[in-house]
Amino acid sequence: MAWTQLAGLLEIIDEGLISHNQAADVLEELYKSDFSARQIVQKKGWQVVADPDQLREIVEKVLADNPPQAVARYRQGGGQTARFLRGGR
Repeated sequence: MAWTQLAGLLEIIDEGLISHNQAADVLEELYKSDFSARQIVQKKGWQVVADPDQLREIVEKVLADNPPQAVARYRQGGGQTARFLRGGR
């Protein structure tokens, strides 16, 4: 991994493009590729979504695309269900 890749990772963290938790995933990808951190985030779709309207659309789609039982379990406080609805992360 080149120092410019690491610098790019620090830059996008500072910009708020990704969270600190996502940085570990980006770092892992940096070791495996010659892409920049920004390219990896864009390619994987890992950028942080902070716009309330965009978040609302995403949540509505997740709720609509999943079985009502999963949504009901989530609303009852199901931590495992929350991970399922987020895609297993």
